[in-house]
Amino acid sequence: MTSSLGNKEIMATNIRRHLNKLGMNVKDFATTMNFKYTTVLDWVNAKTYPRIDKIEMMANFFKVEKSDLVEVYSPKTKTSPGSQTPTDELTATIIETVRELSPEGKKSVLGYAREVLEREEDEATLAEQLLFTVYYTSAAKAGPTGFSYDDYDNDKYVYTDEEPPRYDIATMVDGWSMAPDYDDSDILYLRDYGTSHYNGQECVVVVDDKNYFKKVYTTDEGLLLVSINEDKDQFPDFTIPFPPSEDTHIKIFEVVGSFTPVEGQHDPGRV
Repeated sequence: MTSSLGNKEIMATNIRRHLNKLGMNVKDFATTMNFKYTTVLDWVNAKTYPRIDKIEMMANFFKVEKSDLVEVYSPKTKTSPGSQTPTDELTATIIETVRELSPEGKKSVLGYAREVLEREEDEATLAEQLLFTVYYTSAAKAGPTGFSYDDYDNDKYVYTDEEPPRYDIATMVDGWSMAPDYDDSDILYLRDYGTSHYNGQECVVVVDDKNYFKKVYTTDEGLLLVSINEDKDQFPDFTIPFPPSEDTHIKIFEVVGSFTPVEGQHDPGRV
């Protein structure tokens, strides 16, 4: 048995299908089978493929043949004795309706049904992963208070499997100035501590209409902003006067945590 991506997806779909029939979640299943929870989670997320002995154990538990786990599921219509009509009334109605459609209409119904099935499977996977939804916002002009973060621009969101820390606002990394510690599209948790003395804390510093993600040091000349990125030509260190002059607006948000969103789950958007 090979473990190509296609086979992983087939196995993942079949395991979830049998768990749904039993009304069992991944964690309870792993405990019952004496499997590691993270291992089973990788199976149902199509990241890894179980060994043959594990497949046999699962087949025995589900009371099915091994082929029911390793092959593409092909539903068999249940019929009443002496009848060709499915016992499920709703299924029978759907089948009768589809029979009246043109070939193109049948293709459309099949495509839609597959989309619904995929969406339901994705939702079941998200529920099993116990993901946290984190809403993030972009920097925006804030009138007389200068350039800051607009709490009303908070309709973009991502998922993480790590419980968030206490934070005031979340925002998305745009660019590579803090590589290799942070990647483009990582999410930062920010706290607004107001005017503080800084000694190398990682902060998002908003100066008028520009944002900088730097390490911040308080010096006699002002705030020294230092980039982690070694390319100082592209990401130079520099000092900004602090306290600022009357016509300059500065806002400093300290980074209190970060994460890389769960793949494929975040809306497009940047700081």
